[in-house]
Amino acid sequence: MKKIFNTIILFVISFLFILLAVLLFIEWQIHRSFNESEGTRQFVITEGQGVKEIAGNLQKEGFIRDAWYFEVYVWAEKREKDFKAGEFKLPPKINIPETVRVLTGKPEPKEIDITIIEGWDRQDIDQYLAGLKLIERDDFIVATRGFEDSVFADHFKTPPESSLEGFLFPDTYRVYKDQAVEDLLKKMLANFQKKMGSDLSAEIEKQEKNLYDVLILASIVEKESASEEEMPKIAGVFYNRLELDRSLESDATVNYVTGKKSRQPTLEDVQMDSRYNTYRYKGLPPSPICNPGLAAIRAVIYSEETDYLYFLHPEGQPAVFSKNLQEHNLNKQKYLP
Repeated sequence: MKKIFNTIILFVISFLFILLAVLLFIEWQIHRSFNESEGTRQFVITEGQGVKEIAGNLQKEGFIRDAWYFEVYVWAEKREKDFKAGEFKLPPKINIPETVRVLTGKPEPKEIDITIIEGWDRQDIDQYLAGLKLIERDDFIVATRGFEDSVFADHFKTPPESSLEGFLFPDTYRVYKDQAVEDLLKKMLANFQKKMGSDLSAEIEKQEKNLYDVLILASIVEKESASEEEMPKIAGVFYNRLELDRSLESDATVNYVTGKKSRQPTLEDVQMDSRYNTYRYKGLPPSPICNPGLAAIRAVIYSEETDYLYFLHPEGQPAVFSKNLQEHNLNKQKYLP
């Protein structure tokens, strides 16, 4: 009887010893560092993924040695419901508890590239950003409504009622998905200042021109041009008309009021009573009609001197210029449907 008892005791001790060894081995596997990469890497948890799938992906991408140990730790610590969808940055040589701590924390703000196209106005940009779900519709319109109510109030000399139209520099920007509209505007304005630089600003001052007037005309040139090459000549046409105290007669300014994309406004359109109707009112419109790119701005600063007073765009062809109304009408008969 004593021999059986001793055998049972020995078995129990052996079992406990083995169990302890197994537990210590599991504990060692859980707490030993592993991550074969030398630098920080990104790991993504998508919406609806469970612990098993997350563990499998971690093993597959080389963040952990064995998914089973990850699952054991998560279930033992009751963290299975703490994982969040998103992007996470995992540094090298971290263990499973440290990995779980990162993956149950706050996801990294996701950065994306957005591209603002030359010639877009505030409505276009607002619609674009809302389509990317970066803002709610009209948030951008409200944020850019006026200089006097914005963080840019002291940056430029503009009419009190002017918006940020014209200063929203077209370019590609890298932004966080949860970035505030004001932060994006700061980037755009800083980019505008950088691209204008001291040389262009000095040239505007040298020519005794006003920056805001340059942007207004550049916005029209941007909309009226089919290519960068013809921009300086088109700018020259508008300067000739201004010097002769003639209406600019820009279709683009009429479209700005109507919201149309017409190649030619209707007779009803050009009779509208609006300061942006440059068929009816002489001089520049009250503000830019879009956000011009650097080529259009440079074209206005370094416009080409010609005798031309008119131009038109045949479908899919470069602009055709004329010196008087008779030539222009002949060109219209020749090139326009």
